[in-house]
Amino acid sequence: IIEEGCAVPVGTVLMRVRPREGGGPVKRVAREDAGTPTLHERGQLKPRSAALPVGGVAPGTRTVCLNGLSTIVGSRTLSNEEIAGRFAGKDVESIVRVTGIESRCIAGENEDAVSMGADVALRALASAGLTIHDVTTLICSTATPVSITPSLACRILHRVEEAAGSMHHDISAYDVYAACTGYLYAMA
Repeated sequence: IIEEGCAVPVGTVLMRVRPREGGGPVKRVAREDAGTPTLHERGQLKPRSAALPVGGVAPGTRTVCLNGLSTIVGSRTLSNEEIAGRFAGKDVESIVRVTGIESRCIAGENEDAVSMGADVALRALASAGLTIHDVTTLICSTATPVSITPSLACRILHRVEEAAGSMHHDISAYDVYAACTGYLYAMA
């Protein structure tokens, strides 16, 4: 409708899109090849086959494992009394009735997603008997990053490397933003 390079007023229709013949969207057929899962003993990097293989492993694939786990929660507790005080007409009983939650852990005054992420990463590495130099990729899943850029994963990696006393620049780090399902996407 509009020639390239022409100036037009805001709101002018620039093009019209006509649906393809036959209607509906074109959906690409996906082929799932789950491969053969492998299990690792804690601290052991040599894989052993899982009991129930689900398919063949493509040439050139690498084994991935969870080798050390750790958890962290914020050091501050937020009570329903504090929440009820923020909202007129809400009381502790109504909050418990609606949410089923009596209190929740939140980040303390000197805590944020970076500090908590670095702390838990260092603990997970220690529990597995590994160092940051044994890691090839750091994936962070959150719905509450400190900032969009630099990514939370890069900030956590930098803090962990500082704690280790060396900067290891061969580690990839990226965030997965998928709200509640982000954990599952990051694990996949």
